[in-house]
Amino acid sequence: MRYRSITFVGLLLLSASMARPAVTLLLEEPYGTFGGMNPTGHAAVYLSHICAASPTFLRRCNEGEQGVVISRYHRIAGYDWLAIPLLPYLYAVDRLDEVPSSVTPEDVAALRNTWRRANLTEVAPTSWIQSPSGRVPSSLFGATYDRTIYAFGIETTAEQDESSFKPSTPATTQIT
Repeated sequence: MRYRSITFVGLLLLSASMARPAVTLLLEEPYGTFGGMNPTGHAAVYLSHICAASPTFLRRCNEGEQGVVISRYHRIAGYDWLAIPLLPYLYAVDRLDEVPSSVTPEDVAALRNTWRRANLTEVAPTSWIQSPSGRVPSSLFGATYDRTIYAFGIETTAEQDESSFKPSTPATTQIT
């Protein structure tokens, strides 16, 4: 089943976050019938050494943290980009042991809604979900349930990582 290969790709990304690559472009294939007719997908940027202080502020990662995915979704609370931790971005859960081995579309909707309610109510309230099914957009979290994701990473130096947070600026950087 597709979800097993997706789980493998996600786990590969998680393990890669412990290695040196620090900037990874995530290219996500389109999904569903629409994707077959209009081959546009989604792109996001994974930063393995930068973490989310909030959905709109970035900070340096602490030991053991897995980084953040910067993903665009049109006009969420006035923002075009949000910072979502890697695991929720991939699976809409906070811990690796919460990643399901198989899911139904209803399970995916429930995972996304639960994670959104626990973490994003200020920027993505229930009223923001406009689809008749009440589905949360997959471009923000739980992306692996709908899309095949290709990852292209580059290494950065510690100096390059530090340059994102200049000494004269606060320990967090706002996404604009």
